[in-house]
Amino acid sequence: MGRSLLTCGYVIPFKPSGRIYLMTEKVDRQMNEWLRNHHIIAYPAVVASEDQAEGAAALLQATGVGKLRPNILMLGFKTNWEQSPTTDMHAINTFYEIILNAFEKNVGVAIFRNSNVGFDLTKRLTGKETIENEADDNGIDLDPYQQNATQTSQNSSVKESKVGNLLREVSSFVRMNHTHKTEAPNANSENNQSTNRFQLVSKHSIKDVREVELLQQLQRFRTKVPKGSIDIWWLKDDGGLTLLLPYLLQLPGAYLEGAHLRVFVPAGKRDSVNDDQRQMATLMQKFRIAASDVHVINTFARPPSKETMEEFNRYVNIFKEDYNGQKGLITEDELQNFRSKTNRYLRKAELLRENSQGADLVIVTLPIPRRTDMSSALYMSWLEVISRNMPPTLFVRGNRTSVLSYFD
Repeated sequence: MGRSLLTCGYVIPFKPSGRIYLMTEKVDRQMNEWLRNHHIIAYPAVVASEDQAEGAAALLQATGVGKLRPNILMLGFKTNWEQSPTTDMHAINTFYEIILNAFEKNVGVAIFRNSNVGFDLTKRLTGKETIENEADDNGIDLDPYQQNATQTSQNSSVKESKVGNLLREVSSFVRMNHTHKTEAPNANSENNQSTNRFQLVSKHSIKDVREVELLQQLQRFRTKVPKGSIDIWWLKDDGGLTLLLPYLLQLPGAYLEGAHLRVFVPAGKRDSVNDDQRQMATLMQKFRIAASDVHVINTFARPPSKETMEEFNRYVNIFKEDYNGQKGLITEDELQNFRSKTNRYLRKAELLRENSQGADLVIVTLPIPRRTDMSSALYMSWLEVISRNMPPTLFVRGNRTSVLSYFD
């Protein structure tokens, strides 16, 4: 398997300044160290921008050299996005804007949802800790100007606190993710522990079952799954990226090595499911993708059930536009214009739940957003209903550039 370029982007939500540039350098060093410790071949890219969407756009434009530039943007799904509808609309709109920018930049887009758990376990891991100073638990001064800075006003004090908190979060996340390599301490290891800035606690000192589960969750995608299965819902031809990624994930070295691939496709216009199934199986062979099962679904056109509609309407009612006209909320006209799309996506959600609940990974075609006539809340509602209470789900949409080789 050939090599590829992986860049891990991080946007620091502050206006660039001398102090913030020092922060970017520190975060860059910590990310580099984390990647080395976990044997991940990747490069960090850290930018400072008050607007996260603008920072992500800057990363897409400036990252890479020559032809070694990113052609896929991968994001984590915005977990619990629906819990703060009025106070967090800016964050929802920002997430949607990042997706829009990626499509306009003509790169592939992948959005990964880790069931209902999410990926950022920092708060859950540090929930029992209280840090009252600007140094971390290993004595590392996280704020480069802390000892020499003087508070000239209340606003500057608040800003310094936010900067310190952000650095603590990054440093704490790096330490927590390193716990699986920590061994039980002994009387002769005190000096070694004091020099290891990422060492935390012995794995034998964990007594709480919830903490054990959290540590297992941290290693979920680094632990090989025996006899795994990947379900691929290939609903649109996007250049083959939706097929290529699961193929790579079942090759030797991946956590789903040797997994069975099951491909689900919609039936053609003519009523010949068996013919469609044979044609798809032949196509998989020509692409040299060993799919164990190819399923042609001829029930996509059915309307969604009443229960699924009620589930979707719960999100609509939360994010229905009010008299304030807040950006990103759902309008009645929008619901009418996208009624057919909504019904199709809700039906897709039902089929996923019927067929893919037992899969180790579900890969499904990502809906295309629109800048002018589609709200962020409606788009997120579609993704939520499709992936809610499902195994880890990867939404994928290629840029229509062919990534598969055809063999006769």
